[in-house]
Amino acid sequence: MKEVTAAIIINGNTVLIAQRAPAFNQSEQSEVLYEATVMARYFMRSYPKDLFQFQTKEELLAADLQEGDDESGGSRRRNRVYRQLLLSPVMYREEMEEGDFHYLRNFRRRLQEDIEAHTGRQLELYRHTALVVAPEYDHELTLFPDQKGITDLVLQCSSELREHWDELGFARDAEGCLLLTPFEFEQEVRALKARYSPGWSKQYREGLVQETAKDLLATMIDWKMAEREGETGRIRLRPALFRLAGEYPKDFKPENAQTGTGGRTID
Repeated sequence: MKEVTAAIIINGNTVLIAQRAPAFNQSEQSEVLYEATVMARYFMRSYPKDLFQFQTKEELLAADLQEGDDESGGSRRRNRVYRQLLLSPVMYREEMEEGDFHYLRNFRRRLQEDIEAHTGRQLELYRHTALVVAPEYDHELTLFPDQKGITDLVLQCSSELREHWDELGFARDAEGCLLLTPFEFEQEVRALKARYSPGWSKQYREGLVQETAKDLLATMIDWKMAEREGETGRIRLRPALFRLAGEYPKDFKPENAQTGTGGRTID
């Protein structure tokens, strides 16, 4: 009887169990069984170069685009798309590799089924936007809106802009985003405060409009609902902002509240 030993080799996400005779390396008769075990998920995937050569997390993520990537829908592209969907508030076509967005469109049904089956979330795909939403509140997740009062202001801002969409005189870009100067954005917040502030927290009800506008914009940027253009300084309101909207209940009647004007100044 020949002597048989077993060797376990870790290579990325694959565990190789090799049965061999003593001269395994030279034997053409040896057999190798490729088996992915439960432990495989705890091992880091392989990268095209040593991890110490990456300086930032962006460089590490960008490595997915390098060696071995199948641009028509390989495992790296699939992993990248799933990761961005689940870890980012929203994905915009302008920020993605064109092939990634085509992957989203071509495999939409499969992605929907996988995400719903494994996470309980739902995939929403629009012309230039993709995002994963939670049908019900889950305290274990970071969701929008949360318990912070500033998220209520974001919802109310969205509602105001949607209500007055046709009469807004703001510029728009090719993606349909609204472009506002900082002054125009502050005037929108002023109109918002005139209509909704009786229901706001004390911080924003009594605070300066400039400070409220600053916090509001920061929250929008964190959730990829807005961004500030580097060269012009204009504020770009993005599609995710208009996915949700919020108003007070019909039985809420604040005293001395004025109707928002969707871009017009309230004296």
